Amino acid sequence: MTARSRPDHWAHDRDYFYKYMNSSAAKAVLANRTLKWSPASAFNDPFDMQFDLHLDFNADELVGLCKQDIEEILLGNRDFEPRIGLGNVLARLQAIAPRMSAAELDQFIEDSLRLAIKNMPIDMPAMHDQLRKHFGTYKVLCLSETNDSLLMWSHYAERHRGVVFRFACLEETDSSWTVARPINYTEKMPRFVNQEELRGLLTGQTDLRRESIAERTIFSKALDWQYEKEWRVYFPSKDAGDEFLNFHAQELSAVYFGCKVEDADRNAIIALSRAINPTVEIFSARKSGREFAIEFDRFATPT
Repeated sequence: MTARSRPDHWAHDRDYFYKYMNSSAAKAVLANRTLKWSPASAFNDPFDMQFDLHLDFNADELVGLCKQDIEEILLGNRDFEPRIGLGNVLARLQAIAPRMSAAELDQFIEDSLRLAIKNMPIDMPAMHDQLRKHFGTYKVLCLSETNDSLLMWSHYAERHRGVVFRFACLEETDSSWTVARPINYTEKMPRFVNQEELRGLLTGQTDLRRESIAERTIFSKALDWQYEKEWRVYFPSKDAGDEFLNFHAQELSAVYFGCKVEDADRNAIIALSRAINPTVEIFSARKSGREFAIEFDRFATPT
């Protein structure tokens, strides 16, 4: 990577990302100068952005932490929002607490917290339904930080008959992928909220942030997929299907051909690529002679 300063809104310091595809798709991308941004329903992994988040917390510990916060609220040392979590209960409690004994007050708070925690699993299906509607039409562009994955060449690039495009992160075009974020590969599905967020919710401190919860879903995949080294960019949309968005000519910085690409496909893709960006670099893959790997040679065509 080139060491240089980045705009503050960039999410990383990468110079390039890669996109694998078959030759037919590559020609369509070049002919239209667009990339496909897809909803989760189009992904090949049935778990990708299509799973329910879960709750995982220690109820006794959570009750204890919430009690500390509620004590601060009743003492007037902490603010809260009556419309969040148990905020409406706390608003009423502020008025009646002076007339209650310490034991009565403690039991009231304990019972209220336990009841709210007990009802959470009951409310989860409705919450998940709301969230799915919220980000069900989100459009996602999937990219990779690597261009030499044997599995990805096989799965996404037509068994090495396709191509990989290299897209540059350019300040002058404010490239869409400058805000890309890496996938978190995990053995367990992400939580709906963590214990600290749940603490804030119950005590009227913080509301559920749908965007944060949606991002946990967008940027989480099963550990089995970690070989892809995937990064994603997303945006909310009102449309349900795929969207095809333009990229800037200079962002197409290189094309890598698979080691089994057909000559006709290679010639057509080179012509289309150079029509977009005359300075695009062209490479051809070949099998390594000593390792299970592919290597790239710069491809020269007759002038």
